[in-house]
Amino acid sequence: MSILLLWTDLAQAAPTITRFDPKNGLNGTKVEITGENIMTATLILFNGVPAKFEVQTATGVLVAIVPAGAVTGPIVVITREGNAVSSESFFVDSSLPNIETFTPEGKVGGIVVLALSVAVQVNRVSFHGTEATFIPIFERYLLVQVPSGAVSGPVSIEFDGGKAVSVGSFVVTSTPRNNEPLISSFSPSIGIGGEHILIRGFNLDKNPLAVLFGNAAAEFMSTPEGLLATVPAGGLSSSISVVTLWGVYTATDSSAVTRLPEIGRFEPTSGTIGSEVRVFGTNILNADEVTIGGIRVPFHVDPVSGMLVAKVPPGAVTGKIVVRTPNGTAVSGESIDIIKISRFTPIASVGGEIVVIVNSKEPVLGVEFNGVYSGFYQIRDGTNLLVVAKVPDGATSGPITLDLASFRVTSREAFQLSQVPVPELPKIFGMFPSTGLVGSQFTITGSNLTNLTLAVQVAGTLAEYFPSPDGLVVTVPSGAIQGAVKVMTLHGVAVAMDTFAVEPYKVRRNEPVCFAWDPNQEVRTMGYTLYVLDQRGSIFYEEKIPGKDSTTNCTSINFSSVPMPNGRYTALMKAYDDQGIESYPSGRILLEVVPYLDTISRDVGSAGESVLITGKGLDDVTGISFGGVAAEYRVVDPETVEVMIPVGASSGPLVAMTSTGGLLAVSEFYITADFDLALTLNPESETVVQGRDFSYEYVILNIGPDTALDINTFLSLSVGMDIVSLKINGLETVPVGLESSLHFDSIGGGESIVVSAIFRGKWVGDGFISAAVRASPADVNQKNNVLNSRVAIFPEIRVSHRPGNEIEITWDSIQNEFALQFSKDLGSEENWRSIPGVVISNIDSRSALVLPLSEQAGFFRLQRQ
Repeated sequence: MSILLLWTDLAQAAPTITRFDPKNGLNGTKVEITGENIMTATLILFNGVPAKFEVQTATGVLVAIVPAGAVTGPIVVITREGNAVSSESFFVDSSLPNIETFTPEGKVGGIVVLALSVAVQVNRVSFHGTEATFIPIFERYLLVQVPSGAVSGPVSIEFDGGKAVSVGSFVVTSTPRNNEPLISSFSPSIGIGGEHILIRGFNLDKNPLAVLFGNAAAEFMSTPEGLLATVPAGGLSSSISVVTLWGVYTATDSSAVTRLPEIGRFEPTSGTIGSEVRVFGTNILNADEVTIGGIRVPFHVDPVSGMLVAKVPPGAVTGKIVVRTPNGTAVSGESIDIIKISRFTPIASVGGEIVVIVNSKEPVLGVEFNGVYSGFYQIRDGTNLLVVAKVPDGATSGPITLDLASFRVTSREAFQLSQVPVPELPKIFGMFPSTGLVGSQFTITGSNLTNLTLAVQVAGTLAEYFPSPDGLVVTVPSGAIQGAVKVMTLHGVAVAMDTFAVEPYKVRRNEPVCFAWDPNQEVRTMGYTLYVLDQRGSIFYEEKIPGKDSTTNCTSINFSSVPMPNGRYTALMKAYDDQGIESYPSGRILLEVVPYLDTISRDVGSAGESVLITGKGLDDVTGISFGGVAAEYRVVDPETVEVMIPVGASSGPLVAMTSTGGLLAVSEFYITADFDLALTLNPESETVVQGRDFSYEYVILNIGPDTALDINTFLSLSVGMDIVSLKINGLETVPVGLESSLHFDSIGGGESIVVSAIFRGKWVGDGFISAAVRASPADVNQKNNVLNSRVAIFPEIRVSHRPGNEIEITWDSIQNEFALQFSKDLGSEENWRSIPGVVISNIDSRSALVLPLSEQAGFFRLQRQ
C-alpha cells in the first residue's frame, strides 16, 4: 500500500504594476494603472501622498486621481498580498496651475473662492461642466458665482496651454454653512513695514488663505485673538483684506500702513568737497539726518522734485549714503565716491615735474597751479590717477586744481614754488639689462628713487617694483613695448636717459596669448575685436570674436587660425558692446610669431628612410639634424616637411632649425642599425666514412651598409662527431667540446668572416652541424641567421679470404641497426639485396662476420635500417 501526499500553495502571487497612463499630469489628473494582482488594492500613493481611486473590474484597471500636494515620484499600490511599486516615476508638472483648494459647498448664485497653485490668466471656470462667471482677485484667487443648473461635482479651470480639475467635488446645497469672514477691528491702526498688526473679527480662523495690505500679501498666523499679520515692506497706506475658503472681507475704514524709507538712486555717483548730491527715494522727505561715509552732511528737501539735496562737507570720505527718518533708516546700495587730492609733490621749481594723486574714475582734463594751467599726463594706478604735471612759467605758490568732466577738485594744502632745484628730486643713473621679456626683471640705479616712491612706468605702462640695495628692481609689465623708464616719487619724476626695449613674446600659433585689461576698469563685453599690426603700425589683420556678456580682466586667444607669416607684430584687442561699439582697449602685446612642430610620423628609423614632420610656419625651416648630423629635407607646404635620415646619424634629438631658433621635434630619435649578417655553410650535406676527417666552413657576411657590433656565433655538433681543428680567417683557435662560441667585436659593411673546421666522424649514423650568428643591436633584417647541415657517417668495411672457402667481413664500431647487403656491381641501387638473417646492431668494438664464400664476385655494404 502506498500513500500520495499533495501540498497546494494557496498564497496569492505578489502584485506588480506593469504600466500607467498618462506618464505625467497635474493634480486632479486621472491615471489608469494596470498590472498583476492589483485589483484588491486598499491604498494608492503618489510618491507617498494618498490618492482617491476606483477599481474598474470590467477593464481590469485602477483609476487614481493625482492628489493635491503630490510631487514627482513612483506610484505605489498597496494590497493585502503586498505592495507594488512602479518602475518609473509619475511626473507631476508643478509649473502649471492646479486648484489647491476651494469653498467645499454653496448654493446656486452664491460666491465661492478658488485658490490656485500659481498665478495664471484663467479663461473659463466650470462646475461639473456648467460654465460660471468669476472675478480674479489677489493673483492666485478667484471669486466664482455658482451658476444656475450647477450640480455637485468637480470644479475645473481652463487657461492657455491646459486645464486643471479639482481633486474633490463641490457640493451644491440650498443651506450652506454661514462661514463668511468679517473684520471687526485691527490694531495698531498705523505702522511701518516689519511691524505686527492683530486683526480681530469673525470666522477668520476658518480656512484662512491670505492677508493683504492693498495688493501686497503679508505673512500671518492664527492666534486665539485673531490673525497676527506682518506689515509687508512694500505696503503703502491701504486697506486690509482677509481671504478664506468661505469668502473675502475688506476693511474699508481709513487704516494706514507706512512704508520704510528707501533710497532709490543718487546723482552724481561721485562728488568733491562742496558739491551737491541729489538723493531720490520713497519716504525719505521727512529725514532727520543724512550721512556720507559716516560723516554728517548738511541737506535740504526739494519737495517739488521729491528729493533730498546734500552737500559734501570737508572731511567727507567715500562711503554709502544713509538717510534717517522717524519711520526708519535707508541705506544706499552703492557708495558715493568722494573725489579729492590725497597727496602731491609739495615743492618744485619752474620746469620741474610734480605728481598729484587723485582717486577719480574720470580722466583729468586740466591741471592748474594757483590758476595757471600746465601741461600734464596721467597714469591709472588702481583706484587712483597719478597726474604728472610740469610746473609752468608764471606759476606761484598756492592750491593745485584738477579739472574733471563733472567737477573741479582743489587741494586743501598749497603747493610751494621753489626758486632753486629741489635737492630731493629722484634721478636715474642707469638700468641693467636694458632689454627683456614681459615678466622679466631689471634694476634701476640712481638717487632718491626709494624715497616715497609712488610708481614706476616702463614704456608708458605701470610696472611692479620693489626696493633693493642697488635701487629699484622692476618687473617688465604686460603691454609694454619700447620706451622711456620713469620713476615717480612724491618729490618728482625721474626719466632714464636710455629707453627700455621689450623683447617680443615668441608665440607658437598653438599657444594661447593673454590680453590683459586694466584691473580697475570693469570690462563688460559682448565680444572682442582682435587687431594685429605689422612693424610699420599698419593693421595687418582684424577679426571680430563674439562672446558672452561677461566681466573679465584677461582674454586668451591663439593664432593658429590667423593667416600671418612668421615675424614680429603688435597685437591688441578691443571690447565691443551689444551695439557693436568698441571701447576698453587691452594692453598691447609685442609678439614674434614663430613656427612650431606638431607631429612626426615616426621616432625610430634607419638611414635612408623618410620622416614626415607637421606643424605651422614650417616654410621657415632652414635645416634639420638627427643627433647633430645634418639631413636632407624638402618643404612640402608650410605645414609639412619631409626629411631623410642621414647616413652616419646616431640616436639623439631631432631638431628643426628656423630663423628664430631651433625647434625640438623629439628629444630622442632612435636610429636603428641597417645591416644583414648573411650566413652560408659549405657543404650543406656530406657523406663520410667512419673515422675519416672531413672539412666544413661557414661564412658570416655583413651585407651592410652599417657596421655590425658585438657579434656572437655558435657552432654545434651532434654526439657522433668531434672537432679536430677550428680556424677563423685562417688563424687557428681552440674548439671547446661539441659547442663552440665565438665572439667578434665588429664586422664592417661588406666585410666577412670565414670559420673553417675539420670534423671526424666518430660513430656510424646521421649527424648534423648547426651554425648561428647574432649581433647587437639585433640584426635588422634577420636573414639566414641559423643554418644546419646533415652528415651521414658510414662504417669502413673490409673483406678478406679465409681457409675453408669462407670470407671474413670486418668493420669499426657502429650505432643503430644495419643490414648487410650484397650487389654484383655498383651501377644501380636496385641491385642491392640484403643477406637474410644478418642484422648488425649496437656493436661498440671492432667486429667481424664470417660467411660462406660466394661463387659470384661482388660488393658488400651496411645499410641502416
